[in-house]
Amino acid sequence: MALARGRIRSFIDLTESNPTRVGFEYPPEMLVSLASEPGLRYQPAALGLAVAREAVAADYRRRQLSVAADRIVITASTSEAYSLLFKLLCDPGDCVLVPRPSYPLFEHLTRLDAVNAAPYDLEYHGRWQMNLEGVARAVTPRTRAVLLVSPNNPTGSMVKADELSAVADLCRVHELALIGDEVFADYPMEEERPTGPSVLAQPKALTFGLGGLSKTVGLPQVKLGWMALGGPEDLVGAALERLEVICDAYLSVSTPVQVAAPQLLRDGAAVRAQILVRLRANYRHLREVVRTYPACTLRTVEAGWYAVIQVPATIGEEALVLDLLERCAVLVHPGYFFDFPREAFLVVSLLPRVDEFHRGIERVFLRLAEIGGDWRK
Repeated sequence: MALARGRIRSFIDLTESNPTRVGFEYPPEMLVSLASEPGLRYQPAALGLAVAREAVAADYRRRQLSVAADRIVITASTSEAYSLLFKLLCDPGDCVLVPRPSYPLFEHLTRLDAVNAAPYDLEYHGRWQMNLEGVARAVTPRTRAVLLVSPNNPTGSMVKADELSAVADLCRVHELALIGDEVFADYPMEEERPTGPSVLAQPKALTFGLGGLSKTVGLPQVKLGWMALGGPEDLVGAALERLEVICDAYLSVSTPVQVAAPQLLRDGAAVRAQILVRLRANYRHLREVVRTYPACTLRTVEAGWYAVIQVPATIGEEALVLDLLERCAVLVHPGYFFDFPREAFLVVSLLPRVDEFHRGIERVFLRLAEIGGDWRK
């Protein structure tokens, strides 16, 4: 696929996930706070500077969640947060449970910390659901945590309250940690259906909720993430003590970005609003187009930046993606990239500019019709 992509100089990229490349207007003074005078003073703080932790706590209040600043740990990214948690919770050879389908990063991150990733399934029955029996069966004596991604990438599904409660009960009984990746929580597709519930809303198990500037305000280049701890007080206290030792060994988060965190989160609201409008507009258009092709199905997207389209398995996913790139100059993801258990699925980002997204989707479905016959109504 890389070779085919290299041969085509101009194409519509429907896999684009970088908000800084798709035409959003950033406040012109947004990064000025990175050059403030307090950032010139090195103030090492293993769990993060108070100003940054308090800014994140305030942002949780925006989402109607009450998290004390002293229960927040500042990290350089969500990926780093995972690595810190694997060090905290696991010995080499231990296991964490991860959703399938999902973003393939987890397998790489766990391997880097000598931890095994074991999948549990998300199943689609009109909407995505956790196979709770499968989660329970996947637990072994070496399991140390269950990872929830809500909203999920790429399914766009959210964990439901009954699912969260059941998983929290499982974690409490087996003394597992609950890790909730909530980086897309600000992007529900329907205004009347906000994302939720947060993993931090339950008190049963030791819980870590992950977020960051990359998605919340569209600043992946600034490199600031966080984890918020919840659950029984004694478990949270012990985890924070151990995390302080681990984080102190790295001190990876820069002082300027921590000092700037309050301003970045405030100014970023304007970017977040643009992203949400774009996502909803592209999702509405995609839904309208798919309706005219009854052989294709758009899986319901509750929140997030991606959409999943099931198409007839007339040719393999990789062959189809290559065909779309070479013949139509449109790049999409194959389902197998996200570990879908069977074919055929295409995954597209809802982030591209609206005009590009429309052109790309039109080319995709016209080509699908040519390959498999006229599927239009």
